[in-house]
Amino acid sequence: MNGTPPRKVSFSPRFSLVDEEEEGGYTKTGEDVRAGLVTQPYSHQGGTYRHSFNVDIEDNGDDVLLDWEQYSRTTPRWRLFGKEIGCLSPPDWWYHLTKGQRRLLFLFFIGATSFTLILLVMMALASLHFGGGPYVPHPDIACEWNEWRLPDWVKPAAYSLDFEVNMEEPWTVEASVYIDLDVLHSTRCVVLHAADMSVVEARLGGDDGLVAMNKTYDESLEQLTLRWDDAISVGEQRLYMTFTYPLREGMAGFYKSTYMDDGKEETLAATQFEANSARMAFPCFDEPHLKAPFTVEVVTSKDYTVLSNMPAKKVHHHDTQEEGLQAWHFETSPPMSTYLLAIIIGKMESVTREIEAPAEGVWLPQLEDQDGKVSEMKEKRVVQVWGIPSQIQHLEYAADAASRIVPVYENALNVAYALPKLDLVAIPDFAAGAMENWGLITYRQSALLVSPTSSLADTRYVTLVVAHELAHQWFGNLVTMSWWNELWLNEGFASYFEYLGSEAVHGNMSFLDGFYFENLPKALDYDGKNVSHALSMGNELVDSSGAIEGVFDAIEYQKGASVLRMLRAWMNKGSTRDDWESQPSEDDPFLKGINEYLRKHSFLNSTGVSLWESFDTSTELDLLPLMNEWTFRDGYPLVTVSLDGKGNIKAKQEKFSVSEEMSCDTENLWWIPISFVSSDSTTQIKWGELNACQSLRPLMTLPKNGWVKINAGQYGYYRVNYSPQLWSQLHDAVQQFDSNGFPLLGGVDVAGLVEDSFHVAGHGITMEVFLKFLQALHRRPVDEAGPWMSALPYIRRIDNLVSCQKDWSNFVSSSILEPFIENGTLSGNLGENLVDFFTFSGTTEIDGVSNPAELQMLRPAIIDIAGYFGTQSIVDEAKSLFKDVAKGKSPGLHPDLRSSLYNTIAKVNKKNDMSTMVSMLKAAENADESERIIRALGIFDHGHDSLKLSLDPAVKAQDMGILMDSISFHGGNKAAVRLIEWMQGNIGPLYEKLGQDTVAGRKLGQIIERAAAHIKDTETMSVLRAIQDESSDILEDVRYIDRAIESIRSNAKWVADHSDFVCDWISE
Repeated sequence: MNGTPPRKVSFSPRFSLVDEEEEGGYTKTGEDVRAGLVTQPYSHQGGTYRHSFNVDIEDNGDDVLLDWEQYSRTTPRWRLFGKEIGCLSPPDWWYHLTKGQRRLLFLFFIGATSFTLILLVMMALASLHFGGGPYVPHPDIACEWNEWRLPDWVKPAAYSLDFEVNMEEPWTVEASVYIDLDVLHSTRCVVLHAADMSVVEARLGGDDGLVAMNKTYDESLEQLTLRWDDAISVGEQRLYMTFTYPLREGMAGFYKSTYMDDGKEETLAATQFEANSARMAFPCFDEPHLKAPFTVEVVTSKDYTVLSNMPAKKVHHHDTQEEGLQAWHFETSPPMSTYLLAIIIGKMESVTREIEAPAEGVWLPQLEDQDGKVSEMKEKRVVQVWGIPSQIQHLEYAADAASRIVPVYENALNVAYALPKLDLVAIPDFAAGAMENWGLITYRQSALLVSPTSSLADTRYVTLVVAHELAHQWFGNLVTMSWWNELWLNEGFASYFEYLGSEAVHGNMSFLDGFYFENLPKALDYDGKNVSHALSMGNELVDSSGAIEGVFDAIEYQKGASVLRMLRAWMNKGSTRDDWESQPSEDDPFLKGINEYLRKHSFLNSTGVSLWESFDTSTELDLLPLMNEWTFRDGYPLVTVSLDGKGNIKAKQEKFSVSEEMSCDTENLWWIPISFVSSDSTTQIKWGELNACQSLRPLMTLPKNGWVKINAGQYGYYRVNYSPQLWSQLHDAVQQFDSNGFPLLGGVDVAGLVEDSFHVAGHGITMEVFLKFLQALHRRPVDEAGPWMSALPYIRRIDNLVSCQKDWSNFVSSSILEPFIENGTLSGNLGENLVDFFTFSGTTEIDGVSNPAELQMLRPAIIDIAGYFGTQSIVDEAKSLFKDVAKGKSPGLHPDLRSSLYNTIAKVNKKNDMSTMVSMLKAAENADESERIIRALGIFDHGHDSLKLSLDPAVKAQDMGILMDSISFHGGNKAAVRLIEWMQGNIGPLYEKLGQDTVAGRKLGQIIERAAAHIKDTETMSVLRAIQDESSDILEDVRYIDRAIESIRSNAKWVADHSDFVCDWISE
């Protein structure tokens, strides 16, 4: 309280009401010039009335709140050169303040503005004084560097690498590198990556420059710190280093791969640098955003061919070299990330194809060379596919595919392939399926070779992998994600475009029809876990080599591809072309946005945000807010569809969860594109949107007894649940056909219903919905693979989880398989007799089939599952055939059926058959045959015999995962538990066989994670934690174990919730 007297306010109001009739019936705002008040008119049947107020105020102080401005709301007129400036008018809240409050606010504003201006001036002066930005690191900071990411004030501008590789014992690599540096801040130390090598010397200024006074190595960070007495000045510098190491035994870095040729062991040297293994081959700045051009020279024996990313510009013998050596000089590459550099040395042969120059109008990414010249695209470009000499006849298919897919991508993206040549190489020992090194793509043999023993599945796999790696030449190579936390910008695009490339050149193999069941189930299962992650994660979540290896998962690949496909489908919903997806056109708004993205970021790096912003000029959609949840949030929505009494279809969304009930989060809503077909329109897909917790208006109105299928075409990345009535109507719909004998609901939609009904059981419905769909499968056409391909994994899974395994086996055989095998029909009312089709010796091809590839895919799948459940006719025929196959005879056995034959024999489980298959493996000449034998060996159940094979030389390190995955997949809970327990005692030898590096750690983590997907015994979780504790140096990323444990909990929950119900239901 203070002694200031209260202020006096007095009023003398005068009111006048004026009745004015406005011309033409329009009301206008008038002004009362006496009081300066704006009057607001109102209308009343042809007349307009205005109130005028005069208010007299006696003000005896500053704190008057009620003044003429508050009553009149008159806008003060700010003028400049006689013109009004309305934007300078005070906001409404200004008039709620007293004069004293206004004065204080005005003084605060003046003070804050003055302080800010002074601060800016001081910062500017500091910048001028120190010659740098707002932060200038001390020259010694890098000398004590202990962070996982490199300092950002020394960057590579160019690399010049010289390797001399001894292709005999002791397999030494002696090398040197010149690195042109951009030094942004003065520093005494340069920190870069190096691992598993001896750095002989380091000089600043070239090979005769100043020697580094000190070299220190941090093994945990794989960082080499070079120190000089005097600080390195800002600007361009040149670092010269020499180093040596032996070719590695593993499958990362610069390693050796062995193979047999005419009974003699031969060696091939290859590189595998993704994700961060370039540092094992040469000192470098091994982070993807640090792009630079590479110039490579390799010296080795003249008996070997050498390949690198760019064409060889000169191959010769130096006078200073020993006899028998030859130097390969390669052209300089465009700027690229270190992980994309590649070198291959081997006795190889190739097949060649030519690609025509890009079509007119296709944009060519170009960079000026050192002389300022821009290279011109040759009229024709060469594609070569390489392999060891004994496999050259199996390279033709891949050469044809690659030479046809490249033009497809160029025309779809309207961006040309950027390099002058393209090589694809089959490597005998290769950890992954393939690697997209720019201009020199490497593959495991089974991913590139197509032989007479190759099945349709093998050929489709080769096509998809070739197309995947070719897509990377744009997505990942030309434009690269800035950091590994957004790997989907590489892998998601490649995983989607591989289907477009494959479909365009081999449309008869049903690639796009297979996209759903080959991708969505894997992504949705992974993303439904609590330990999932967003497509774009925070950088801090990917902060170690183990964490980087851990992000090569179903989220970055399959979810990335699925989200992109969903968006493209939505953006093309107005297309009048049914083939908009398989035959890209210049009218595709999605592809227009991608073209803008590629052109804007060519030879650079990108982020998820920059991707969505690239669509701003090609579409009216503001994609960043629409795609925010899909990009930066883990998980996916469950869309629940209901039917009211008037037939209105409504939808609501919530986050899907296996472990708990979820409610809609209004702060984190997905924008969900909803596609649907219904009984009113079975062939035309219609679209709607859901961007609220519940739809504000009906999606459609359904007639009585009608049905609706949400997520038509399975373009959406979400699950769908329905009310019991709608589920029942869909059960009927999947068994209905049109007058021409074609099903009303397409195969991919039925596959989606099968998938969703299994996973939403417990969300208001029981497993009965799923089981009824299984029973309906025998009414679907035989030339339709999708529904079965979705159902078969769950048929096996239930067999593994239920307590009534024998009853389940009988149910599957009698109620699902036998009706389909004995009474199956073809689409279009074809009257072909299919009685012998699902046998090893039956008819292989049927004329006039609508979907011959799907028919061909389904046949071995049905025979295989029949053998798994012990169908006697299948087992007896397999036994008879295997005797001939084991002797090298296979009369009439189609390549598609070899896996089914081996699996059926393995399930019979005779030890002498296992020995026979091991002998067959050792004698196998083709990679696809080796892999199918290895998978069958995993099915035999003779204690630890199959597990021990993983350490046997007969199983190559690259195939270890195939064997162990087969053990857990086919053997279920019992075999998977045994595998985990055995791995606990043998993880050291397994790690050693795989190469003892981060790639080896990832392989072991993935084996454990996949095995846990088949375990229901919760006691095994303690074993997994023990493995993590005992082997944390091997399994650097704890998320493998976390996901494995969550899978076990999920299986245990399924058993508790559904096992008894399923057993009771099938017994009734």
